[in-house]
Amino acid sequence: MKDFYQLFIQELKDIYAAEKSSLKLMTHVMHATKSSKLKEALKLHTEETKMQIKRLEQIAAELKEDFSNAKSDAMQGILKEWNHVVKPHFQNDVQDAAIIGFMQKIKHYEIALYGVLKTFAKHLNMTKVVDLLRESILEEGNADKKFTEIAEGTLFIGGINAKASRKVA
Repeated sequence: MKDFYQLFIQELKDIYAAEKSSLKLMTHVMHATKSSKLKEALKLHTEETKMQIKRLEQIAAELKEDFSNAKSDAMQGILKEWNHVVKPHFQNDVQDAAIIGFMQKIKHYEIALYGVLKTFAKHLNMTKVVDLLRESILEEGNADKKFTEIAEGTLFIGGINAKASRKVA
């Protein structure tokens, strides 16, 4: 790697590939999900992910960079776990709890990478890029919070995790 800018571009390509992979997978995740609340959260985040990809493409165009051959080894590793989440064919609530955990692994990876990218963009004095990345970080954070809310429930009703754990006892 030649310099800090090249590191920045490498990391942008990583998140671009990660988002594209995540988008492709979410259709499968929605089909495996039983909870209507979880399905709705996944549908909403699918639309947000499409916007995040568009923002990254906007950044690529602005920087005159090509992200078309981007790869994300880290995301590919996370995605390999999908078979472990779905193949065991858990009971509905347990399956949804596993899906939430799986999705949160993806969200946490994306949040971390967007945070790194935003910091890099600040140091490279790319104000417009910082703003675009900030939008994506906020969406990822909100998706993560929504998944947690579905897992844990609210003050008045238990979430997926409470339902899944009751069946063990």
